[in-house]
Amino acid sequence: MIFSTLRFIRHFVTILVVLLFIEVFGITFAPPPVVAHTGISFGAHERQSMDIFYPKCAKKINEPVGAFLFIHGGSWTAGSKQDSNYFAIPMAREGYVAASTNYRLRPRFDDEGVMTREGFTVADMMEDIGLAIAKLRATAEKDGIEISSVALFGDSAGGHLALLYAYHYQNQPGNAPAIPISFVVARVAPTDVNFPDDDSMDASILNAVTADAPPTIILHSSDDELVDFERHAIPLRNKLTELGVPFEYFTFEHGGHAMLDIRELPNHKISYDAVFAFACKYF
Repeated sequence: MIFSTLRFIRHFVTILVVLLFIEVFGITFAPPPVVAHTGISFGAHERQSMDIFYPKCAKKINEPVGAFLFIHGGSWTAGSKQDSNYFAIPMAREGYVAASTNYRLRPRFDDEGVMTREGFTVADMMEDIGLAIAKLRATAEKDGIEISSVALFGDSAGGHLALLYAYHYQNQPGNAPAIPISFVVARVAPTDVNFPDDDSMDASILNAVTADAPPTIILHSSDDELVDFERHAIPLRNKLTELGVPFEYFTFEHGGHAMLDIRELPNHKISYDAVFAFACKYF
């Protein structure tokens, strides 16, 4: 009898969790209605690769459409484009073109500062984002889709790269992106950044931002254990306010760096709603 009761409780809790996911995310159990093109190369290096997702009825798109380019995190030394599919696929499902990209990574060092893997510079990463945008445009045009503008969305280190590209790199001579950047989303992104071993460019977001910066969404957890929001998110918020750059700022209390605490599933709905609102306004 006791075991039967425990089994019932376990099943009941499982059903509640599933229903909660359905309620928060609008999840269905059908295959995602998107068309995926994976492993598209935009350079000779194995890391210069991206995935592109179209709406299921992409062939019916007869007017310019907005696109998202997702840039993964991983401390600039690791990570995969697949890490961004949690947001990329839902964006394609909503009718946008969405892409997630890899990029060449920084060197790795051990705890004693000895290099264990050679790598690339921040400037190389900026170049890869530009190449990915160009490949996104060319691939979409080949498939009969015209992209009106692109939003950059980055997680953690990817958020830093998205901000640096949108605020600074794209404005340098010869670096204009193949698709205009409409807005940028930075999720738990470092902004006070310096790489002593890399003099290819100034990596600080606070030094890069100007009054001409594109509209920005900042998503950060107040309990982020890796990227302290008081050091990174608040100064960026203050700088955007000072410069008059349009932005939205969201602080979550129980998300940590991953922002995946099951107690805080509403965090993700707030994030989705904020991004959709920007897409409607700026695409």
